[in-house]
Amino acid sequence: MPHATKCAGHLRDAVFRHQRQNRVRLLRISGTTDSGALLVRPDLHVAYRADAYCKSASTDLVQAMSVILGRTSGQQVQAAE
Repeated sequence: MPHATKCAGHLRDAVFRHQRQNRVRLLRISGTTDSGALLVRPDLHVAYRADAYCKSASTDLVQAMSVILGRTSGQQVQAAE
């Protein structure tokens, strides 16, 4: 195996390991699970948090976005199908 290929493989493994560690750290800090959601405003305020997926997740997120954007019930944000 060429040296460059071997180094690239080690680098890839190190990057994946680092990403996994960061993901675990983020889940612990955010209080969510792999199926949860976290919506963070540009000023780093947590605007919406769902610990885990639920059947009303789409509706809940649309409602949260409507509140964040200051929309009235007639102007609600539409969920993607």
